Amino acid sequence: MRSRIVLPTFRLLLPLILITLMPPVPFSLLAEDDLPYYIRKQTWHESLFASREAMTRHKEEMLKSMGVKLGPWRVVGPFHAETPYATAFGPEKDPGSSMTYEKDLSWVTMNEWPDGTVVPLPRVAKSANYLTREIIAKTARPLTLYLGSDDGIRVWLNDRLVLEHDINRACSRNQEVVTVDLHKGANRLLMKVTNGSGPSAFYFSLVDLDPLMLWRKVQEDFSTPAEQEEMAQESLDGIWDMEWERNGYAALAKRYIAAAEERAAIVGIAFASPPPPANTVAGLRAARESYRTICRQEQELRSAEYKDMTLTPKPGPEPRINGPRIFGVRPGHPFLYRIPATGDRPMEFSAADLPHGLACDARSGIITGTVKDRGTTTVTLTAKNSRGAVSRTFTIVVGDRIALTPPLGWNSWNCFAEDVDDAKVRAAADAMVKSGLIDHGWTYINIDDCWMVKPDDQDPVLGGEARDKNGMIQTNKKFPDMKALSAYVHGLGLKLGIYSSPGPLTCAGYAGSYRYEVLDARQYADWGIDYLKYDWCSYRTIAKDQSRAEYQKPYRVMRAALDGVNRDIVFSLCQYGMDNVWEWGDSVGGNCWRTTGDITDTWESMSTIGFGQSGHEAFAGPGHWNDPDMLVVGWVGWGPRLHPTRLTAHEQITHITLWSLLCSPLLIGCDMTRLDEFTLSLLTNDEVIAVNQDPLGKQAARVKVDGDAEVWAKPMDDGSVAVGLFNRGEKGRMVTISW
Repeated sequence: MRSRIVLPTFRLLLPLILITLMPPVPFSLLAEDDLPYYIRKQTWHESLFASREAMTRHKEEMLKSMGVKLGPWRVVGPFHAETPYATAFGPEKDPGSSMTYEKDLSWVTMNEWPDGTVVPLPRVAKSANYLTREIIAKTARPLTLYLGSDDGIRVWLNDRLVLEHDINRACSRNQEVVTVDLHKGANRLLMKVTNGSGPSAFYFSLVDLDPLMLWRKVQEDFSTPAEQEEMAQESLDGIWDMEWERNGYAALAKRYIAAAEERAAIVGIAFASPPPPANTVAGLRAARESYRTICRQEQELRSAEYKDMTLTPKPGPEPRINGPRIFGVRPGHPFLYRIPATGDRPMEFSAADLPHGLACDARSGIITGTVKDRGTTTVTLTAKNSRGAVSRTFTIVVGDRIALTPPLGWNSWNCFAEDVDDAKVRAAADAMVKSGLIDHGWTYINIDDCWMVKPDDQDPVLGGEARDKNGMIQTNKKFPDMKALSAYVHGLGLKLGIYSSPGPLTCAGYAGSYRYEVLDARQYADWGIDYLKYDWCSYRTIAKDQSRAEYQKPYRVMRAALDGVNRDIVFSLCQYGMDNVWEWGDSVGGNCWRTTGDITDTWESMSTIGFGQSGHEAFAGPGHWNDPDMLVVGWVGWGPRLHPTRLTAHEQITHITLWSLLCSPLLIGCDMTRLDEFTLSLLTNDEVIAVNQDPLGKQAARVKVDGDAEVWAKPMDDGSVAVGLFNRGEKGRMVTISW
């Protein structure tokens, strides 16, 4: 469900009220240039429909040549346990399809479940579902299965275990490829899919056909803004995701109508559902036009909503220094800081009273060098252009703490996920400079999962040797030279972040750091990495139990490894808040730690996570921050098919303001090359950013709840208090405070 556009819903204020009391492209074996079923037509949707029809014919021909027949799926569950993957439930012991198990759970036939698409399962934490079907073979033969799961998966064929993978991940196509031996006649397939938290799903196919490749082709061939907007909307609604029978005009038309009904209901538009469409091209066109009409009306409402918003004033021509007022560095470690300043260029910079060993480049404002001696120094930064000059004090602390204010930057996952590559990272860095975000203090360009080699993967771009002969981690071919990429980012005055897991594999199945922590830390330092997101993922297969000591262990190990290199690397713990990580994240050397599961671009997800941070404020402070996950404004999508955030304008304002009050790391999660005026306005409000970057480092606390209204207050370094007034309801109301 998309978030509602119901006005007024003053789920916040922008600028923030300051009362002065004084947060997978799945791999395919088929190359994109080798798509025998791609057919270009006059429009993108005609091209996609014709190509999907051709792909379906291609699939039917492949299945026919295999000489196998698939029976319907049957499912039973969910079964509950603290460790569902390790627990053998009834269907493993007695998989008979007529059985009834604990709590009266019995097998249910699911005739409507299609192959070749991600199928959702019950969203129940710490659970397992079992699925079974018959595969009937004309002759004994090998058969390749293309599978996916959210999260762990076990597979048996004729009671023999053929696949097991305990992992925490989102489901996508072809995450597992396994070849099994069928005997002639009926073969029984049994699958167990476990879920740690959040959504659960599975994927099954006998052919390696990926509709996402068709999306890429139509995106290449139809690239006007209007076409891209249409594709984003229809992708978001999943209209083209599911399989269908050939000539299935009516089935596709029904999806258009259902999507139109949902969009209309969400935004309050009257929509009279048409009668069931005929299975004709004309019926499909009529249904699509009804859907497009609702999309246009929704866009008009959103545009009107944005138009009524007060945007952050654009920077003036006079120089203004922004960003943090304090910066931490360890003795003898490389120092890099770019003075963030808005105003007309050219601009001349200076930094008076710098500690010995540092120097400021007058043209770029980039301060570099090393400082050997511990201590605190107050520096005077100055920016000067043709319109004037401005100075501001800046404190440099040389000691054991870094990240004295929450990190500001960008992360690749919420927009690109597995589709990330070197070019997209460079483009994000360029966009941070070109958009002016760098002049407001935004600093980090962070690569999430999928930069490493994917062990045993047959794709030559992703697969290969995970490590060299000396045990050093290797990049996949999407990242040909990490050191050169780091130098490029640093040359802009920005910093580069990276991702790994303490387990053998990352969440997306790429090489992790288990038993290579020291070597990986050295490699990161050699590359010039400045930030490490360290994601629990497959370490759950290593942890002996769920004790606090076991939760802490992998982070202590990597902390020690990072301490052994001559470089400051911000250490971000990502384990979704398990065992109240906020209570101990600082003690294991974390600079920030995720307090929740993954965020999505919905009001339900964002508001539940953000307003659920109450009580965590006691554990945050300079150098150690609670992290409620990345930002979901702008164009997001977790893969190649991006869409504008589903948050309304007011909800986005709430998002940025609440995260700023919470002293959360602010990591942009959108495509930086597609920043619109409203999103840029959100991210360049220096008053709001100043609340997040305040040197005192006190996280806001919830001080009042009155029905849907909440008041949050954050002490500031100058003795003032930043106060956020929120209305979480659907109707306007008064929210009052007193002091």
